[in-house]
Amino acid sequence: MADAMNTSGLTEDEAKEFHGIFQNTMGAFLGACLLAHLLAWAWCPWLLSAACNA
Repeated sequence: MADAMNTSGLTEDEAKEFHGIFQNTMGAFLGACLLAHLLAWAWCPWLLSAACNA
């Protein structure tokens, strides 16, 4: 018996696979954002110094 389709057009297994890929991609994106913020903070700590705001 074929898997039933839902309103997204994906089967349950396809939806789970897509969700896993989405989670991995989102984690990588957030990791890159965190790294960028840490590097910017190391370059010029904006919360503790007024020199960066000039």
